[in-house]
Amino acid sequence: MTIGTAGPAGADGADGADGQPGTPGADGSPGVDGADGVDGVNGSTGPDGPEGPTGATRATGLTGATGMTGATGGTGVQGPQGEAGNLLLAGMICPDGEFLRGFDASGNIICSSIIGDTEPPTPPPGETNPPGFLRIQPIAICRDDGTQCATIDLDQAGVIRFWQQAGITVEFLPPQTLNDSSILDLKITSMGEPCNDMLVALGGPSDPAPLKFYVANCGGGIAGGSWTGANGIVIQDAFDHFLRVVNHLIGHNLGLVHVDDPLNLMFASPPSDGVITDGQANIARGSALVEVL
Repeated sequence: MTIGTAGPAGADGADGADGQPGTPGADGSPGVDGADGVDGVNGSTGPDGPEGPTGATRATGLTGATGMTGATGGTGVQGPQGEAGNLLLAGMICPDGEFLRGFDASGNIICSSIIGDTEPPTPPPGETNPPGFLRIQPIAICRDDGTQCATIDLDQAGVIRFWQQAGITVEFLPPQTLNDSSILDLKITSMGEPCNDMLVALGGPSDPAPLKFYVANCGGGIAGGSWTGANGIVIQDAFDHFLRVVNHLIGHNLGLVHVDDPLNLMFASPPSDGVITDGQANIARGSALVEVL
């Protein structure tokens, strides 16, 4: 079979018509903000400057040398022993036969031989009573049931010191109580001085030693009362710590009477620093209440 030869190529086809315009594209999304820039690195601190030089310290002045202690003076020569005086007053004494009346502007004692009318007589020469001791028994008065007891507040050291100058050693016995309402009721029924009425009611002025020293809430216008030359004292508990009152009342017990000298312990209103004469001291030592050592 015979195969025929291929014919020539056909002409190009005409251009197609333009297509319809495309639909507009949608808007694009907003762009993302850019990241913040990185902070710059702080610069390094510069090195410290060199320290300035230290100022010079002012020199402290030297302490002056301590002066030398002066040499101790030699012991003075002891003066001659003075004669015993007539007063018992802390080493200040008047000549024999005189007693203290006061002090001058320099503090020296003023002595006088003037004696009050009621001054106890001086014992005859050679009749000197020996030293002795006085036992004192403090007693607080209470009601029958033991209530309303007086408070005992005696200046025992002061009493001992004073009478020791007179050659009398005082010994205080342990305090006791007396329960007796009838005694205390006298401060209500008394027509005079309750302390004195109590003293009478208690009795026993002729009792031997020890000296009975009653303390009571007795009221009245006086600080207390005591027998002269006999045993027994009653003192208000508000006054028992007053040394001058206590020693004055004891003086009565030892036989001392009131004197006119306002500086004497036995003056009716005794001074706080009242004294007694040698003659009074001798009378006190002769009391039956003072026991011979």
